[in-house]
Amino acid sequence: MTTGAPQEPTTQDPDRPGQGLHGDRADPAVGSLTNGREAGRELGIDAVRGMLACQDLIIDSYERADAGHRRGMAELFEQDGSLTLNDAAVAGRESIREVLAARDADPDRRTMHVVANLKFDQLAEARIQVRYALIVFVLSVSGSGALIPNSLASVQDVLVRRGDRWRLNSRTITTALRER
Repeated sequence: MTTGAPQEPTTQDPDRPGQGLHGDRADPAVGSLTNGREAGRELGIDAVRGMLACQDLIIDSYERADAGHRRGMAELFEQDGSLTLNDAAVAGRESIREVLAARDADPDRRTMHVVANLKFDQLAEARIQVRYALIVFVLSVSGSGALIPNSLASVQDVLVRRGDRWRLNSRTITTALRER
């Protein structure tokens, strides 16, 4: 029985106990910004500003990779941030920089990262989780005129606000499809 009182927003799927709305483990959220039950509902200006700042940071990180400056992506992480690619994890900005710099070792490698289906969950006042699909095209592969994705991944970023800036606290990339 419902009382008509507003419910506290969560990432819980009401039809699947223990499951999140996006197929992950459900955690209560301070306010799920893109929760399906709130679709079409106007957000406050502070929520919109936070979402746009986080989106800009995410896009900027991949633009750096596509420009061949992957090691510059490390500057977007917290000092003690972490980066996980499938089962391999690295912690600390300097360690992240080293891992990303190794990708820059091949100057002929050109990529295009496409971010799609961003979902924002506010975990705390200054902490937002963003989940999205990442499609990677390797443009430096010769012999093919068609653009075919080389990788498809699910990404979960946790961003924290420090003053008027947002930074990556963690990025977890789970590859679903890779070029063989």
